[in-house]
Amino acid sequence: MPDVKALRSPVPVRHLVGTVIRLLFICLVAGLFMAFFGIRPSHLFNDFAESFWRAWDILAVVVRWAATYIALGAYVVVPVVLVVLLLRVLRR
Repeated sequence: MPDVKALRSPVPVRHLVGTVIRLLFICLVAGLFMAFFGIRPSHLFNDFAESFWRAWDILAVVVRWAATYIALGAYVVVPVVLVVLLLRVLRR
C-alpha cells in the first residue's frame, strides 16, 4: 500500500490559490498606484533609469508631505505619552 504522505503535494492547492489571489490583489494595487502617478508600463520598459528617478522624486514628495504631518502630530502625541508614562512610574 503506498504511503499517503508521499502522494501529497508539498504545497496544498488551497494555499496556492490563496497565494495567487493575494498576488493578483497586490498587482492591482501596484497598478492603480502607478497609474495615479502617471507611470505607464511603456515608460518602465523603454526608459527604466528615467522611471526610477521619477519614482524616486515622487517618493521624496510623499516623504516630505508625510513628515510634515508626522511632526505636527508628534507635537501633541509625544508629550501626552510622556505624561502617561510618568504617571505610570509615579503610581508604582
